[in-house]
Amino acid sequence: MNPDEQSRHWDGSADEHGLQDYRPISVAAIVSFITGVIGSGAIWLPGLSLVGALAVFAGILAVYLHSKQPASFTWMAYVGIFLAISTTIWTQSARTNYQNHLLRTADQHSQEWLRKITDGQIEEAISLRMQYLDRPQDSDDLTDFFQRTDRPVASVEMTPSPAGMKQMFSETRTVEYLIQSGAETKITPQPELNTVDTSTVGMAKAFTHYRIDFHLTDGSGQKKWTSADVQVEIYRMKFPTSVQWQVRQLRNLTAPDSPKPTLLDPAGSLPKPKNPGEED
Repeated sequence: MNPDEQSRHWDGSADEHGLQDYRPISVAAIVSFITGVIGSGAIWLPGLSLVGALAVFAGILAVYLHSKQPASFTWMAYVGIFLAISTTIWTQSARTNYQNHLLRTADQHSQEWLRKITDGQIEEAISLRMQYLDRPQDSDDLTDFFQRTDRPVASVEMTPSPAGMKQMFSETRTVEYLIQSGAETKITPQPELNTVDTSTVGMAKAFTHYRIDFHLTDGSGQKKWTSADVQVEIYRMKFPTSVQWQVRQLRNLTAPDSPKPTLLDPAGSLPKPKNPGEED
C-alpha cells in the first residue's frame, strides 16, 4: 500500500466519499407553514388570526435554530411567516375600510335625523328612534299614530305609548332648541371624534359628533347664538332580510339635561336664554 493510499484510509475520506449530507428536519418550520396556511382563513374567520401569530412565532424559531444548526424544510418557515403577515395586513385593512364605511354612513343618517328635527318632522324623527318592528307602517298616518295613548299589543320594546313617547322626546331641552332654531341651525360634523364598535354580532354601534349652533330668541325677543357639542348614538342592525339603522340616544356633551324617564337619553340641554339683567 503506497503512502497516498494509506493517507486516504487514515483520514477516513475514503469511507465518507459518496455519502449524502444529512440535516435534521425542522419541525418548527413545518408547524409555521401549516399554521400559516390555516391562519390565512382569518380573511373569512377573524378568530383564526391567533393561529397566524403562532405561525410567525414558529417561523422565527425555525430560522433561529437553522442559524445554529442547518435543518431541512426551513423554507417552510419563510412561507409561513409571509402568509401570516400578509393575512394580518389584509384583514386589518379590510376591517379599517369597513369601519370607515360604517362611520360615513352613520354620519349621513345622523345628520339627516337631526335635520328632520330642525325641519319640524318630529314624528319621523321619533320613528327612526323606535325599534324596527315597532315603527309605524308606511300606510299609517304619523300624526294619528303619535296621538295614541295606548301601547300597541304587538310592540317589541315600546315602553310608553306613542303619545307619551312624543311628549317626552319633544320636551328634551336639546330637541326643544333644535325645533326653535329650525332651519337656521348650523350643524358642523366632527369626524375626528367619531367611533364605531363592531364587537356585537349583527350590530354596529356608531357614535357621531357635531358642533351645533342654535339661533334662539331670548326673553327680550333678541336672537342669540348658542353652541353645544352633541353626540348621536346610532346602531346598524342586521336582520335576515334587511339592514336597518336606529338612533338610540342624543347626548349634549356641553350642558347635559337633568335625567328624565325617557327612551331618549335626556342629556342634551342648554341653559335657557336669560333676560338682560337676570341673575343666576
